Amino acid sequence: MCSIANIENLATINAEGATEWNNKGLTARSGFQGFLIFYFTQMKHFTQISKFAAMAAIAAIGISLYACEEKEKASKPTEAAVQQETQKPVSGNDTILNVGGVPIDLVFVQGGTFTMGCIDEQDDNCDPYTDEKPNHSVTLSSFYIGKYEVTQKLWKQVMGNNPSKFKGDNLPVDNVTLEAIQGFINKLNQQTGKKYYLPTEAEWEYAARGGNKSKGYKYSGSNNDSEVVASGDAKTIAVGTKKPNELGIYDMSGNVWEWVYMIDTWRGYVAEARTNPKGERGMLRGGDNGCYMWCWRVSTRYDYNTFEGDFIGTGFRLALPPE
Repeated sequence: MCSIANIENLATINAEGATEWNNKGLTARSGFQGFLIFYFTQMKHFTQISKFAAMAAIAAIGISLYACEEKEKASKPTEAAVQQETQKPVSGNDTILNVGGVPIDLVFVQGGTFTMGCIDEQDDNCDPYTDEKPNHSVTLSSFYIGKYEVTQKLWKQVMGNNPSKFKGDNLPVDNVTLEAIQGFINKLNQQTGKKYYLPTEAEWEYAARGGNKSKGYKYSGSNNDSEVVASGDAKTIAVGTKKPNELGIYDMSGNVWEWVYMIDTWRGYVAEARTNPKGERGMLRGGDNGCYMWCWRVSTRYDYNTFEGDFIGTGFRLALPPE
C-alpha cells in the first residue's frame, strides 16, 4: 500500500495558526485528498509564502503518489496471472491444478480401444501368469491421469500427516492402504470441488501403454528397464526422475506399486470386449524399485490379498474425468 510514510515524509505542513498536518496513518491517496481539502478551505489564512510552499508540496506529493501507485500496480499480479498460476495448460489438453499451492499435474488421455493383458510385446514374460489372460479388447472414454505418482508433499497438504517409510516431499507417498487412499481422495475433493478418483486397472494400463500414442513397449515408455526404473534398491526416488512414456507420464514402471481398482478377478480376465469396465476391489500395478523385471511390465497384475508386508512399497496416482 502507498502510505504517507512511504512517500518520504512529505506529510508535515505547518500553516499559520501552528496547524500541523501529519497523516502517516492514512493511505497516500486519502491523505493527499485530505490535504487538498484542508488547503482550499484554509488558504485564506495562509501567507503568500505559505501558499507557494503548500502548492509546491501538493505538486511533490501528487508526483510521488502517482509514481508509488504505478510501481504498486506493476508489482501486483493480475487476476489472469493468478488464474494462470493455479490452472495453467502444459501442452495440448494437459493441465496443472493445485491444492493449497501444491501442484497436481494431470495428463489428458484421449479415449480409445486397446488390447489389455498379455500380448506380443511381452514376449514370453507373461506366459506363466494366468491373471494377465486372456487378452481382450477394452474401449475407454477420455480421462485425466496424474503425470506423477502422488507425492508426500501433496499427501501432507491434504491429510496433515505422512505415513511414508522413505521420507521426502518429492518422493511418492508410500505405505498407504486402499482405505487410506480413499480417505485422501474424499478430502481432496472436498477441498477442491473436483471429482478425483482412483483409476481402474484398465485406465491405468491404457495410460501406461501410452494410450493412442503407444509404441508397444514392454515397460511404460521403453523396452529397456534401466531407462524407466531405478532398479536394484527398494527405496523410492523423486517423481519424474526417469524417462516418461509416450504420453509424458512418469514412473508407471517402478518407484512404487500403484493401487488401482481391479476389473474381473485376480485369477484372470473375462474373454469379451467391454467399454469402461469398473471395479471395487484393489489391485496393484507397475511394481516398485526393489522387484524384478517381470513386475515392471505394463500388463503385470498383483492381487493385494497376496501382498506381503505392511504396504511399504505401495502408492498411487490420481485420475479425473474431463469437465
